Amino acid sequence: MQIPVRSFTWSYDRIVNVLKSPVNISTAFDPRFIHKPPEFKEFIAVWDTGATNTFISQKVIDDCDLKPTGVIDVQTAGKGFRSPVYLANLMLPNQVGFANFRVARATIADGDVLIGMDVMAIGDFAVTNKDGKTAFSFRMPSIERIDFTEESRKAKEPLPPRHYERWAEMPRAHVVVARSTKTVAVSKASTYNYFTYSFMHKELEEQSPNYVMREFKRGH
Repeated sequence: MQIPVRSFTWSYDRIVNVLKSPVNISTAFDPRFIHKPPEFKEFIAVWDTGATNTFISQKVIDDCDLKPTGVIDVQTAGKGFRSPVYLANLMLPNQVGFANFRVARATIADGDVLIGMDVMAIGDFAVTNKDGKTAFSFRMPSIERIDFTEESRKAKEPLPPRHYERWAEMPRAHVVVARSTKTVAVSKASTYNYFTYSFMHKELEEQSPNYVMREFKRGH
């Protein structure tokens, strides 16, 4: 059976250095067999890729009446401690949910729940800051690899303006479009010194070759 893909995106109108989202928590139950689930209560979650596990505050424990099921050893940058663990159901925005999920108790700054890598590793997690506005997106299960380096390599960007200026300053020069080799060769007619740029001919056409020729002919 194919697992349905669930996702959500949380956006800000500025750059932020703490990622937060709402999260709803209840006592643990299996949604396949419970027709009337327990009440969910909403809290603020902080997303932390540096945390191995997901943690909840004492407020969440009290409000949801969670009962401990054991203890674990927790190691932080400052010290280690033993913490009780609980089973709970977590519901993130857009119905992204986790049933019978193990969480531990801790003191959490800026929120009541700390989402750790045990949640994020189940799916795909990305953060962007385009136009000075932070946004993060989570999807589960994982369905593809996000690789910014590969995307940049495949991106078809226009020729840098400095190349146009350099060509325009070359006297008695001309452009040779070598379709056979699919490169652009720039030569100075008097000396035949070639400056070859490895741009695919198809990409050159998409970048308006007429503009290149017009800028280049200023040198005549």
